Amino acid sequence: CGGSKKDEGPTNAYLTGVHVAASSVRFDFKSKPQQVAVSWQPPSRLNECGSGRPIRLRGHAFVVVHFRPAASAEIKGEQVVLTYTGPKRLHGPGPVLDVARSCDFEADLGWAIGVERRHPLPVERAGTAVTLSLCSAAFLPPGRDAGPDRPAAARPLTAGGPAAPPAY
Repeated sequence: CGGSKKDEGPTNAYLTGVHVAASSVRFDFKSKPQQVAVSWQPPSRLNECGSGRPIRLRGHAFVVVHFRPAASAEIKGEQVVLTYTGPKRLHGPGPVLDVARSCDFEADLGWAIGVERRHPLPVERAGTAVTLSLCSAAFLPPGRDAGPDRPAAARPLTAGGPAAPPAY
C-alpha cells in the first residue's frame, strides 16, 4: 500500500579475493557476508554444487565454508562482471594444503579446504574479510609456534573435536 519500492531481498556479498597462508584462508568481499557456515565433511561429500562432480583435495581432513548470500560475479544490466578473477583452486604449504571453489550458484558461494588434520575452526570476521584459522598458536602447546619457517610436519596440532557452530 502506497510504496513503489520493490523488496529486492538480501544484497549479495561479492568475493574479491582468496588468500591462502600456511595456517589460514582469508576471503575478501566488497561487502560483509550475512551468513558464514563452516563444517567438517568427509571426502565423499566434497562435490561441486551444480554438477555433483567430486572435488579432490590433498589432506586428511576437509572443511567446507559457505557464504550466503554471496557470489563471485555481479549482474549489471545485461552484463556479468566478475568480482573475483583469481583461480578456482589454490595450494598452501601446510597445514592448509588445498582450497577449491565448490559452489557459486543462487547466492551460495562455497569453498572446500583440505588440511593436514582436524582441529578447532575459529572464524574471524573483520570488516568485509572472513578468515578461517586452521592452525593458530592458540591450539599449539606452550613454547611452540606455527611460523612459516617451520615445515608442516614439525608444527604440532592438538586433537580437535567437532566444528564450531555452523553459522557465524
